[in-house]
Amino acid sequence: MATAAARLFRLFINSIERESTELTSQVDIPTRPYGVGQQTEVRLRELFMAFSILGMSSFGGGLSGWIHRDLVEKRQWITMPDFLAGLSLARAMPGINAVNLAIWIGYQLRKGSGAFVAACGILAGPMVLIILCALMYHHWGQSQRAHQVLLGVTAAAIGLSLSLVFKSLRPAAANWFYALIIALLFIAIGILKWPMLPVVGVLGPASIAWAFLVEKPDEGQ
Repeated sequence: MATAAARLFRLFINSIERESTELTSQVDIPTRPYGVGQQTEVRLRELFMAFSILGMSSFGGGLSGWIHRDLVEKRQWITMPDFLAGLSLARAMPGINAVNLAIWIGYQLRKGSGAFVAACGILAGPMVLIILCALMYHHWGQSQRAHQVLLGVTAAAIGLSLSLVFKSLRPAAANWFYALIIALLFIAIGILKWPMLPVVGVLGPASIAWAFLVEKPDEGQ
């Protein structure tokens, strides 16, 4: 039973990675030869500090967008296909998306130790900071100025999240089936307000089955 479950989970991961690679290969997305196999290995201290800074600077949410901007575009530690594969898996699995994504990236860069360090980094700073913010909010939470500051920070985070959405949507829209899945999810959940779990439970396996059975990977992959 455990062996069958492990095989099914591995098949699920492989299909997500294949889907992300196929999507990004269909359009001209600027990727760089960084990430897994890069010549200069990322040190654990650098990995911890990077995720600690990300965790403490992403005010208002949208942490996935901050991670993309810093690790893909700025530091160039991982490629866009690797990031999209991790983002897909992080959102499909239970738990906090940003923590799942940090574990994925940490594992890609430094295997098990990198996954542990990345998870600790992204959680340690915000945990301390949120405790301090809770104490301050307890004293000054009724101030109108405090609410205005939080609203401004949230607006900036939403803008960054929308930027990541459009960058991720570009490769998906190049394939009619994936574009259809996105449209159906948006209509069912965003407009019709249908329960998320049944909708994702139907459309998610359909997308994975398409990537695994219909889309043929290149022989060199």
